[in-house]
Amino acid sequence: MSGGVIADTVQNVPERGGTLSVVYENDTFYKRDSHYTNGVRLSWIPGSSDTPQWALDVAHAILWFPRHGQVLHGYSFGQNMYTPSDITLKNPPQGERPYAGWLYGNVGLGVETGLQLDQVVLTAGMVGPASLAEHTQKAVHRLVNSDDPKGWDHQLRNFLVY
Repeated sequence: MSGGVIADTVQNVPERGGTLSVVYENDTFYKRDSHYTNGVRLSWIPGSSDTPQWALDVAHAILWFPRHGQVLHGYSFGQNMYTPSDITLKNPPQGERPYAGWLYGNVGLGVETGLQLDQVVLTAGMVGPASLAEHTQKAVHRLVNSDDPKGWDHQLRNFLVY
C-alpha cells in the first residue's frame, strides 16, 4: 500500500494535492455582537500521496470504511466565541447566553472511492479562560474600535471537551 491507497481498485478518484482552508465567521457581518459571535478555523489536508502509514493502518481497521479508495487525513485548529446579547453589561442578565470560548483541535481521517466519502474526526479542546477567547475578543474590538466586552468575568469555567 502506497500513495494513500488502501487497495489497488480505486475507481474515478484523482490524485489530490494538499488543501489549506481558512474559515472566518463573525456576527459583525450582521452588525450585531451576540450569541455565536465569532469562529476561526485553520485546516490542512495533505495530498493523497503524503498519507502516512499510521493513517492507512487506522483506515483499514475502521470497519465501515471501504476496503478500496484513497485515504486522506487532515488537521484543524480553531476558536469559537459565544456572548450574551449585550456585551457592554459587566454582569449579564440571568437567562442570557453565558460568555464562553472554545479552543480546539481536530484530527480527521477519510476514505474516498469516487462514489462515496467515509470519514471520522476526533476533536478535543478547552472551554473557559484557557480558550483565550476573552483576550482575542478584546484585542480585536480594540483594533476595530468596537464596544469593549465587559462580562468575561462571568464566562464558563475551564473544562476539557472531547
